[in-house]
Amino acid sequence: YQRRVHGHGLVVGKYYSLANGIVKYSNKGFSESTNEYAICFGRATTLIPVEETVTQENDNETHFSTVAEINRLSSNTMVHFIGIVLNSGEKRDVSTKYGNVIPRKSISIVDRTKETIEATFWNELAGLNFKEKQIISLKNIKVTFYKGKNKLDSSNMTKVDFSPKHTEVHYLTEKVLADTNVFKAKKQLNTPLMLVAEVIKHLSPSLSLQAELVFEVTGRIIKINLDQE
Repeated sequence: YQRRVHGHGLVVGKYYSLANGIVKYSNKGFSESTNEYAICFGRATTLIPVEETVTQENDNETHFSTVAEINRLSSNTMVHFIGIVLNSGEKRDVSTKYGNVIPRKSISIVDRTKETIEATFWNELAGLNFKEKQIISLKNIKVTFYKGKNKLDSSNMTKVDFSPKHTEVHYLTEKVLADTNVFKAKKQLNTPLMLVAEVIKHLSPSLSLQAELVFEVTGRIIKINLDQE
């Protein structure tokens, strides 16, 4: 479809250069968008159609932070990150203190130094299908502090690229993806969960037990509560 903005015909799927727009908080009364901010057009706003190749970003000019660099940053810092998916959790719904239900998904990613970090995706991004040993880039993802360490959380500006065009991809493939020890370590971390499951399964059937397993995305058990009903 098309929308007219001061004489300009905006066509979905086309690329435009925009100047003299005004960034404001979104007015939810006039828009169904879930974005926090909006660009408002005025009489001085100009829109110029451009070719797709002009708007494509040169990934090789992007600085991707390592886990070590991220661990030195303060919360709410926006970074770019590239790495290999170590494992992915299931999409789950989380209830906020305001009564809203938000989907979330957490994954573990390893960087060029073979250090791992957790990344959590919210709302629409929680529906993405992350696969083990998949190289992805995350742009404009937010650093947050959780359980004593830094992690990554998506925002409205986060972009996930499953086919990044960067020289770092070659390094990750040759030096990290080829190192089978990186992924063997991940499987060993899951072993305690399987042992706990076996113990619970073989408990006396006369007992009615509720088992709560609280663990990080790496599979490391933090606590186990067994409450007899």
